[in-house]
This record gives sequence, structure tokens and C-alpha cells, in this order.
Amino acid sequence: MNFRTLIIIMFSVCLIYSCQVNNKEANEQTPESYWKEQIKLYPDSFLLKENLIQNYRDTGNFLKAIQITTLFLKTDSNNSKLWHIKGVLDFENEDTMQSSDAFRKAYLINPNAIDAIYLARILAYHKNAACLDVCNEIVIKFGNNYQKEVYLIKGIYFSAIKDYDTALALFDSSIHESYTYMDAYIQKATTLMSTDKYVDAIKVLSKATTVQNNFDDGYFYLGKCYEKINDHTAAIDAYRKTILINPDYTEATEALSRLEK
Repeated sequence: MNFRTLIIIMFSVCLIYSCQVNNKEANEQTPESYWKEQIKLYPDSFLLKENLIQNYRDTGNFLKAIQITTLFLKTDSNNSKLWHIKGVLDFENEDTMQSSDAFRKAYLINPNAIDAIYLARILAYHKNAACLDVCNEIVIKFGNNYQKEVYLIKGIYFSAIKDYDTALALFDSSIHESYTYMDAYIQKATTLMSTDKYVDAIKVLSKATTVQNNFDDGYFYLGKCYEKINDHTAAIDAYRKTILINPDYTEATEALSRLEK
């Protein structure tokens, strides 16, 4: 699982954009025109703005979603939720610089662990040591309930700067905090893979898929590891399990097609 996927997975849990449309007129309109009309009638409704943004996001129109969010921010620049949404959209549009700026603004307006975690994680992948300060602030301000995320982010940073021993120890600490935290297994495995320790990575991923037997990313990375050690039979089996769990896993489908030729 790549950074984008990881971060897209963690960001999706925190965004809730839903509103029930219960009248005939709404059903006769496009979602976009409906939400725009409702916003004109109720310009102070944040929920309606969320739904318009989500309409663009659902159709993959991230640029339009970002544009409308930016427009809303011009008249509501102190709305931390809008800045949070912009951070998610910018990241999904692969603009991590704008994304980190948006999460930073969201956090400054309304200090909270979620925005701080997102900000720190982006900084970590960019090898920015400021992520360590953000992580320490998370623990100081919000307590030890976020230790698994803090250890993970610090591990990502040290892995990015190639201090692999420190990174692996931090991933172990993250897993110790929560043995069901799949992100930590993946980060530990991919760090081992980056140093060609594929057998060790297989052990980590095997444990992860035992803890969570529907862990599609775990099976996918198992497939990659088995390929590296030329165990194509095991790799094919791992890719098949990935696709069985998630039929839309394009990378696994492509890998399986390549091996089965």
C-alpha cells in the first residue's frame, strides 16, 4: 500500500459527508444543482456545503471540489472543518504541499489530534523533522491514546531518512500499542523490503494476515515478497487472495496476470 493509499484510507474514516434527500424535486435534479440551490436558500449551512463538495469528490472531480472549498473559505476562513476537507482533497489530488498547509491551518484554528496526525504524517514522508515536534505535541496535548499513531509516524520519518533500525523499533512499538494496527505491519514490512530482507518481511506480513485475514494489502505485499525470492507459486496464491478480498485491487490483478502468462 503506497502513501497515497495509506493516507486516503486514514483520511476517509474522518470525513463524513451525508445528507438524505427526501423530496420529489430533489430527485428530479442533478445532485450538483440541488445542493447549489439549497446553499442559496441556506447560505450558513455547513452540511449543505459538505454535500456539494462531496458530490464533486464522488465523481472524481477533485479540482472542482477544491475550487468550491476554496470559495467557501474566502467567506469562512476560520472554519477548521473546511480547512480539514481541503487538506484531504489536496492530498487526493496529489498536492501534498497544499495539503499540509491546509491541515496546519485547521489545527491552528482548532487544535485536535486528528489534524495534527495528518500533518505529521505528511511531514514524515517528506523527511521533515518537524513531524517529530508535532508528534511530541500530540502526546503532550492529547495524551497517550494516540501513541500507536505517534510511533508509526516517527517510524515513517526515520525510515524515510534511512535510519532503518530506529524505524523498525518504532514500528514494533506501534504494534505493541495495538496488535491490530495494520498500518504498522505494512510500514515495518515495506521498510524490511527496502533493505532486501524479504524473508523477514514475509514473517511480518504473515502475522498481519493472521491477525486480520481479510487484509488485502497484507496479501498483496506478501505476493511482492514471494516474487522477490522467486517463489512464484506462493506469490500467485497471495495475489489471488488479494483479489478475492478486493476485486478492484488493480496492482494485484496486473501482478497476477504477469505471473500467469
